[in-house]
Amino acid sequence: MRYIGFSVSRCVRDIVKGKINYNTVEVVVGRTLIENEQHVAEVARTYHSNPASMQTSWSDLDYKKCYDTLLRLYTDGKLHQPRLYGATPIRMDSHWCTIAPFPMNY
Repeated sequence: MRYIGFSVSRCVRDIVKGKINYNTVEVVVGRTLIENEQHVAEVARTYHSNPASMQTSWSDLDYKKCYDTLLRLYTDGKLHQPRLYGATPIRMDSHWCTIAPFPMNY
């Protein structure tokens, strides 16, 4: 399967926990505003410091794994952030969408 994600915090969480294989992720559409690698660290620290009761919290996960996953999404061009273009996506109830079986047979 190939996936599109709709929440940076929840998608990184699923990747770090092994629920979704990074290599099957096409893109994650996020409400973040990351403009450089320094911002990646700031966002990762914010999510990691959120109370465990919040859906956006990574406090129960290994910080380095979360940071590395977010950085990889950013540097691989798999992080789409509409806020960089003046738009704000709505929060989705479901944070993964299946787009195609993988590998595809023709």
